Amino acid sequence: ALYFLWMKEGRSQKEIVEYVGSEKAAVARLMAGLEKRGWIRREECPDDARKKLVYLTDAGRDLPKQLIPLADRALDAADQGLDPAEVAVCIKVLEQVIDNLSDETGVRLFDPGD
Repeated sequence: ALYFLWMKEGRSQKEIVEYVGSEKAAVARLMAGLEKRGWIRREECPDDARKKLVYLTDAGRDLPKQLIPLADRALDAADQGLDPAEVAVCIKVLEQVIDNLSDETGVRLFDPGD
């Protein structure tokens, strides 16, 4: 959900539900947790008071600066001692699994181009 907001803020919770591919209640709990941590804020839509739009806070916008180095270190640790050809096969298999799940659910779970 955060990644979706990093791409574009001011999305509705409905858009986030569709992107995440989860139940409305689960996304509502997720949004409440993100709001409690101070990473997002929810505002009424000016055109429809029933609709909530989600925006990142300054702290939410700064998260990638903290998370990307952690992810890089985790990926470096994950492929220690593996042959590059083995890593390439693993990535290909995982991409096929993602495609299979996306086809089954109708939700694009991950775009390797992102």
